[in-house]
Amino acid sequence: MNGADIFRAAVGLTLTDTWWRVDWNTLAGPRIPIAEWALDTDDEPTTGLAAWPAGAGLRSAGVDRAIDELVPVSSVLDQINYFDALGERYRFELYPAEDHLVYATQDGFSSAATHMGEAVRQKDPGHVSFSWYPHLVRPDLGIGPASTCWVEGLSGRQASPGMLASMDANSHARPDPAATIELTRGVLVPGDPSSAAVSELDWRLGSAPPPRAQLDLTLTDVGALTLSLQDAGFAPRRHGSVATTADGSADLSLAQLAPGTPVRLDGRTLALATGDGEAQVLVAAGRHAVDFG
Repeated sequence: MNGADIFRAAVGLTLTDTWWRVDWNTLAGPRIPIAEWALDTDDEPTTGLAAWPAGAGLRSAGVDRAIDELVPVSSVLDQINYFDALGERYRFELYPAEDHLVYATQDGFSSAATHMGEAVRQKDPGHVSFSWYPHLVRPDLGIGPASTCWVEGLSGRQASPGMLASMDANSHARPDPAATIELTRGVLVPGDPSSAAVSELDWRLGSAPPPRAQLDLTLTDVGALTLSLQDAGFAPRRHGSVATTADGSADLSLAQLAPGTPVRLDGRTLALATGDGEAQVLVAAGRHAVDFG
């Protein structure tokens, strides 16, 4: 089980749905939107699972208590401020009269359950971002990144403790729709189990721009990766390009090409796609253009 699979096991990712559970304590950083939930405590506890729209921009549904003994409300509000700054979708309910322990025994989660929804994740979004710590990779234990959507074979270039590797890939061949941010604040009265202050950030989706055969790729401390081009929206046997920006050299593999497709780096042909439709080029630090077809 690799690092991405551990996340998937925690939230129950399938090909069509993302099943998730919520715990603010799993929020590893401001750019990792994990939401909060709680299990019932009666004789028939619920699973606390529901579908979460995953893909470009995850939506969190969370609650906290103003007098929480275990999760200080100030730390949760910091995360909400991060969500606001990043434009990430969420719904947050703050219960001023509740603490952590008694709140859990009241089984008052009807509002959070209602807003968990039944949306399904987008399997192949146009914009994919992924970050991990290479020094925590343990191949002997099966821990480490493998794939995320149409990006596969991720590996870090360095493994210094605390060094964060990141990849950002935006395929204009599969453009995401434009999104307008809508931020609302209000109150929940009478609430369950009591009144709450509500903050919610959502997106109003517009039309997507016309597709074009280009992909923008930004790499930080990434040593190797593979792009599955057809999954990223590129038509087979058609010309396309990948604009790379990297802080160091990286082995870039292109998959799902037609056999024999020429691949060029900054205008110079370096490889032909194999019979399996793959080609590999070494991309140096800086900005470069990889063309194919």
